[in-house]
Amino acid sequence: MIDTLDTPSAQENKANATTAMSFAEYILSELRAASLRARLLSSEIDAIGVALKGGLVSADQALVLMNGVDLLRVIGERTDDE
Repeated sequence: MIDTLDTPSAQENKANATTAMSFAEYILSELRAASLRARLLSSEIDAIGVALKGGLVSADQALVLMNGVDLLRVIGERTDDE
């Protein structure tokens, strides 16, 4: 009697499940990395804000620091209407 697990279609299903599982694991690791990057950016924002509020840096220096962590892209550009 032939075992159903030995049939080519069942073997292909196993291979596909393994591939899908490793892709899911990859996505999970990317999500963990993105979460860590977001926490790091949040810490950078807090540190720049505290430094500005405490007078350790000027507003211009804060902008330079913000640009250094690509925060200006996140915050957006100020228009003349604001």
